[in-house]
Order: sequence, then C-alpha cells, then structure tokens
Amino acid sequence: MSKQRKKPLRDNDQDYDFKPKFDRYDKPQPITENHRKYHNLLKDSSKKIVICNGYAGTSKSISSMYYACQSVLNGETRGIVIVKDMHDSTGYIPGTVEEKFLPKVKQLLHYAECFLQCDYQTLLNTGTIIIQPLAYLQGMDYTDYIMVVDEAELITPEMMYCICSRGATRIFINGDTNPMQSTARHIKQGKDGLSFLLQTMEKSHSLGMVTMDKEEDIVRDPYIREVIVNMQPKLEEFKRGK
Repeated sequence: MSKQRKKPLRDNDQDYDFKPKFDRYDKPQPITENHRKYHNLLKDSSKKIVICNGYAGTSKSISSMYYACQSVLNGETRGIVIVKDMHDSTGYIPGTVEEKFLPKVKQLLHYAECFLQCDYQTLLNTGTIIIQPLAYLQGMDYTDYIMVVDEAELITPEMMYCICSRGATRIFINGDTNPMQSTARHIKQGKDGLSFLLQTMEKSHSLGMVTMDKEEDIVRDPYIREVIVNMQPKLEEFKRGK
C-alpha cells in the first residue's frame, strides 16, 4: 500500500511568490545549453534518475533542490531525502544524526529554506527534509520521496545500487567524476558509484544525464570560474610532484 502523502505546503492564503521570508537565493535560471538540458530533465517526471556530472559552480545542487522543493510544494511527494557520503569519524560526535551531519548538508538545507519558505529545523522536525547518511541507508523505504544525492563521485558502486533501490519517486544525483577533483583511488580508476551508474544504466529510458563540461557552464562569480579553469588542470601535476 502506498504511503499517504502530505498535503501541499503551499498555502493559498499566503503570497508565496511576492513575500519571501528566506530570500537569499533566486530561482535558478538556465543560462547555457547544458543548463537548459538539465532543467528540462529535472522537470520531466518520466526521468526517474537524473544525473548532472561536471564542474563545481555550475548550479547542479541549487537546481536539483529547487525542483525537489517544487515537487513538495505541489503535493507530488512527501518530502526530500538528502543523501551524502559521510564516512568519517562523525559517528563518534555526541548528538542526533541531524546534529552530527548538519555541517555537511547545511548548504542544501539553506536552499530548502529559501524555496520552501520554512526554517530547516521545522523541515527536519516534520520529516519534510530527511538527512540520510549512507551508512544507515540499507533497508530504508523512501517511497513517495525525492532523493537528492550530492558529491556522488565519492560513493561506491555498492552504495549507489542501494540508493537507486530505495523506492524513491525520483532521484537527483550530482557529482564530478573528473579524477583531478579528488585523491581517492577508486575515482581515478573509474570505479566510483557515479561512473558505475552511468555505465550500467546508460540505455535506460528512465535515466537522464547531462555533463557540465564547458567553461561557460560555471555560473558563480567570475573569479570562481578562473580558479576552476586555471587550477584544476594543474592539480594532478601538483600532486605527482609532492
């Protein structure tokens, strides 16, 4: 039996569009052809798994959170499950799961505050937002939820399989498989979970994928574009020389 969905968060008595309480972030707008392709995939409900692979600063995370929040506001899903690899020693820090892992997902929560017009603590308390560390994902059922997966290049193939089999209505996956982005050996060898997903599901009609691989796709402050374009190609050479 399907779980009963929550009623839409959007209140007809409130002018949501013109009286924002959390107004730090504007609605993400597609600028380049790759952006437009990504936004179209996020809006296409037939694409159950949407992957954006590419540079930092290309609006991957904010775009995926915006469309996930719209799905919640429209009553199409119960909420959003934020998934991120958290394999370090945070498990020894006192506190709840949310308190331990909050620093790693705080940016995504800020996006949610803006687009849902609600403070993140309320969103967590009501279950509208669920923070889901990978270590505790196995056995969970997220039917009627949207999953937003960040930094997917750090996820192993085994855990990527686990993510995709949790029953989520849709899954938005963001990452950067460029080996110069990390020192992790499995990424350099193409054995990360994002590469595994692309290789095994590339012919599926339920999957949509876009690669942000052009300089103009980087839409943060121009100096960020300069940092990525100039520093990233030299990272591997620098690491070899250490």
